[in-house]
Parts: sequence; C-alpha cells; structure tokens
Amino acid sequence: MVVHLEGFPRERAEAACRRALHFGNLRYQGLKDILRRGLDSQPLPQDGHLAIAIPAATATPPAPRSARDVRTLLR
Repeated sequence: MVVHLEGFPRERAEAACRRALHFGNLRYQGLKDILRRGLDSQPLPQDGHLAIAIPAATATPPAPRSARDVRTLLR
C-alpha cells in the first residue's frame, strides 16, 4: 500500500486513508479504488460516527467458528 500511496500527493493519500478507515475498507484494492475514483476529495459523513464498529480494546474477541475445543485435541 505504501508504494502505491507514494505516487500521490500526501494530502490525497491521507484523505484516502481516512476514508478507507471510516468505511472499514482496509484492503489494498479498496484504497486503490478510492484514489482511482477520486473519492478522497469527497467529504465524509458528518454524523460523528464511524461507519464501522471498532471493538473496544478490552472486549473479548469471538471464538473462531472452525476451532475445536482444546481439551478434545489433548486427549
């Protein structure tokens, strides 16, 4: 991502990163599309909330759906 961002002015790169973070689009292709389509120049919604929910640092992450109970693995 950094190499791709280096080809743009710093203001555009930072605006694209803010937009990607706001909408939870943290993939290379998403950032590339934001810049290609010029969405970095569009204002973000001003409702004061992120479009994605960022879990609290103290929140317990959900258990993986495909994980087996450790006790069954150690028998």
